[in-house]
Amino acid sequence: MSAASSSLRSATNVYSPETFTAADASSLAQLMGSGSLGGLERLDLSGKKLGAEALRPVVDALGDGALPWLRHLNIGGNKLGDGIEQLAAALKAQMPRINCVLGSLESLHTATNELTNDGVIALTSALALGALPWLKVLGLGGNKIDDRAVESLVESGSAGTFKTLEGLGLDNVGITADGVTTMAAGLRDGAFPSLRRLSLSRLHEQHADIKAAAEERRVHLGFY
Repeated sequence: MSAASSSLRSATNVYSPETFTAADASSLAQLMGSGSLGGLERLDLSGKKLGAEALRPVVDALGDGALPWLRHLNIGGNKLGDGIEQLAAALKAQMPRINCVLGSLESLHTATNELTNDGVIALTSALALGALPWLKVLGLGGNKIDDRAVESLVESGSAGTFKTLEGLGLDNVGITADGVTTMAAGLRDGAFPSLRRLSLSRLHEQHADIKAAAEERRVHLGFY
């Protein structure tokens, strides 16, 4: 094994450079698929404004289980859109398994990524089957989602999904006051039992119901 290969295998963090392109994403996916980054714990591809096709090789590699020890994944600030459904499908396809794909993942940041309700619902349905069993942080802020996404999250959370979730980002999205009320009801019903931080859009800062529910559950609210 070469020194470079050995160094890659022992790498635990990868932060993409500012000039990261679609070609770079393809090269990264090849390294992932070859097992060269098998020990990686953190992958940050945020802010590159890459579309679903450009990110597809990386998503495919993730879905194939290329990074079994990955704990933190940040793909925010791209244009993945409903390409998240591709990852959700891969997560669902390998359930139930003890050594599931991305089974060590603790944080998933997908903010400002043009995700829609369908993408979030697909991801939530995968988690309901047992995918991402140790997920602690889910960032969905700045996406094209609304009350339907919240309903899906709360329904799954009330049914026992998201047991380990400590932080949920729903700021700068299209959630209405009704959606916030749904979230408040979910908190009161015991959804997201480990939740400690919830971020919402600033326009809901005076929403009495969510403030009361958060206080009862000792959840810190942030409005952005």
